[in-house]
Amino acid sequence: MISAARGCSQDAAFDELIDVAMHHHVSVGCAAESLISLVGDDAGMAGGPAIVPPQWAELCDSRGADSSKAGADA
Repeated sequence: MISAARGCSQDAAFDELIDVAMHHHVSVGCAAESLISLVGDDAGMAGGPAIVPPQWAELCDSRGADSSKAGADA
């Protein structure tokens, strides 16, 4: 999702995912689940994403998700 939205390599997208996970002290899997929840069709279900870093706001916008939550847990 990160790679497609930003036009970056998959390696760069994975590096960002790792950076977000480290910054929020969560596993990479948790960060990935939060990203999927944030931009996916189930963004409002099950309590929404666990973490929403501000750098993912544009990913919300690119999928038409509610970006007003972005940055809330940064």
